[in-house]
Amino acid sequence: MLGKDRSFILTVNSGSTSLKISLFGFDSQSLFLEGHIERIGLPQSHIQFKNKEGEIIFELFLPLKDHDEAIAQLFSFLKKNRLDEKLLAVGHRIVHGGSLYREPRLITSETLQNLKELIPLAPEHLPSQILAIESFRKQVPHVKNIGCFDTAFHRTIPYYAREYALPKSLREMGIVRYGFHGLSCEHVMEELKKTAKEKALGKVIIAHLGGGASMTAVYKGQSLDTTMGFSPLSGLVMETRCGDIDPGAVLYLIKEKGLPASEVYYLLNNRSGLLGLSGISSDMKDLLEDNTQEAKEAIEIFVYQARKHLGALITALNGIDILVFTGGIGEHSALIRGKICANLEVWGIELDTTRNESHAEIISTDSSPSQIRIIKANEESVIARETFKLVSQGL
Repeated sequence: MLGKDRSFILTVNSGSTSLKISLFGFDSQSLFLEGHIERIGLPQSHIQFKNKEGEIIFELFLPLKDHDEAIAQLFSFLKKNRLDEKLLAVGHRIVHGGSLYREPRLITSETLQNLKELIPLAPEHLPSQILAIESFRKQVPHVKNIGCFDTAFHRTIPYYAREYALPKSLREMGIVRYGFHGLSCEHVMEELKKTAKEKALGKVIIAHLGGGASMTAVYKGQSLDTTMGFSPLSGLVMETRCGDIDPGAVLYLIKEKGLPASEVYYLLNNRSGLLGLSGISSDMKDLLEDNTQEAKEAIEIFVYQARKHLGALITALNGIDILVFTGGIGEHSALIRGKICANLEVWGIELDTTRNESHAEIISTDSSPSQIRIIKANEESVIARETFKLVSQGL
């Protein structure tokens, strides 16, 4: 049922309390298994695996104190189905590669040490991703681990969009705009090249709207600018992250109000965004179903900021050929897509209401100068492909 006679690549997307995995045939084209382990370190962790038809083939609720225990459970399942014997490589999503890693890389002990030194650049993400890599190295020491970096897609951003107006010494220290959601952007561009090749080589804006949210301007297939910067905290309003904020406000909280830097960090990353605005929930679906004024205002602020950044990126591109919605909100909320695209005919963006409501692949009108598309996020396919490429080269 799971293709036990084949060789496999496992892709891993590790969060602070979760682990998302997919099992691909070694050619990286065929998906055989996908699943998640959630609530790691919390009461009643949840493990669920599905086959390629989307049927649940394994589910378990139990306490898991850390990623080591979660990955041990994953390997228990793989061994029971004799899938571990055919595992040839593990590809990991790594949020931040700093200035060191601008393309996928075989993870060695030296790479791991370098990643640990980058933790201050992405303390919400890198620790759990490093833990996952270390756990896999312990479980299957003979299997290669490949790191695929979210920041790598944005290596083409020109200096005038990359650099902050700071002294050279600080910029050389690495305080520049890195950009994130790069693996998602890569997948979107791959799909566009299959279905809209000519326009895909033109002016594209990718709106990745989910728990984290960003927009990226792509020209001739390369990243030109993006809303996230030095960290995944900046840009659009997100589920619990504030997005753009005057640094003076941060200094005020620390200097005048006496809040410790660690508390301010937690506030901006975990208690702000949609959660902070509404005081109800960080989940857009919950807010759309809530009829309170706070929920309505949180949604309107989210939409306003998205429209503002969209306009800025259209200006950076000097026009737009394709607008792509991806990510959980981008793919599933017709209302949010409609609000973002409302009255943008001046930019050549004309939404077809019926297509939008039915979540069609193309949701613009036939006469719209710019296409509006929905593309399902699939970072795993990019990780699998890049892992296959490196392993095939004998690295």
